[in-house]
Amino acid sequence: MCKHRNWHDQPLGLKILKIIGMVILGILALTAFALVFGYIVMFLWNYTITPIFSLKAISYWQAVALVVLAKILFGKGPVGKHHKHKHGKQCHKHFHDKHKTHIPEEETEEN
Repeated sequence: MCKHRNWHDQPLGLKILKIIGMVILGILALTAFALVFGYIVMFLWNYTITPIFSLKAISYWQAVALVVLAKILFGKGPVGKHHKHKHGKQCHKHFHDKHKTHIPEEETEEN
């Protein structure tokens, strides 16, 4: 018999606790990522752009706003959504079919 319980077999209270735990963990992970990423962008901007172009250093919130602006201007859709098009798969398959080299197997003759 299987030791692991199926999601559908678990009590409702346990399901709710697991969902709440995942939401809290997700919020904490997102917050940690935003803090670290904002400081990385701020450091890189202040270390490179400020001396090169003689601009003022930016704050943490300006760095976060810069990342958001870049996502709006250059991003492709919502965060975490990766769209795969059939056309790309067809081109990939066509390329490999077209450039596939056929190596004949050695034929052995019995004398």
